[in-house]
Amino acid sequence: MLNNETPPTPQRGNLLLSEPFMWDPNFRRSVLLLCECNEEGAFGLILNRPLALEMADVVDNWFVEVPLYYGGPVGQDRLLFLHKYGKLIPDSVEISPGIYCGGDFEVVKDLIHSREISTDNIRFYIGYSGWDEDQLIEETASSSWIILPSNSSYVFSGKGKQLWRDVLSDMGGEYRILANCPENPQMN
Repeated sequence: MLNNETPPTPQRGNLLLSEPFMWDPNFRRSVLLLCECNEEGAFGLILNRPLALEMADVVDNWFVEVPLYYGGPVGQDRLLFLHKYGKLIPDSVEISPGIYCGGDFEVVKDLIHSREISTDNIRFYIGYSGWDEDQLIEETASSSWIILPSNSSYVFSGKGKQLWRDVLSDMGGEYRILANCPENPQMN
């Protein structure tokens, strides 16, 4: 945190921005949506890591071009999704106002193929990011993450790697300066 501020406690629906010099390649310059956070642990999805894959590459009988994103290093055999469709997709869980996670995948597939829903308002992820109990609290206390309220325009922006820089710039002040820091300060 800047100015030695006490970091807020992470909660479901928060955005997590990695600090500018995080070296972990899984999270370097990442923006995550925290999908769950409780005393048992937390999980979230990285929003700004598009993959060189499409849904048709991993799902049989998929006929619409829809990109895939890297959600994190855990559960690489799992497909998860975020959307704005709420109760239209049964079994969805509201993460924050207007942002839902999961639901009945067969319904999603049918709605997309029939063009009843727009792929602009849904994102698919391979894998997820996970933390054991208190691990995320410790990481935020050590300033590894900047915590922000959720914002559906960031979740569904499709800006890819540019999203991290844009979110910091939108925060203004000292954060705008951090947005322009080189990934490796020694290369400056």
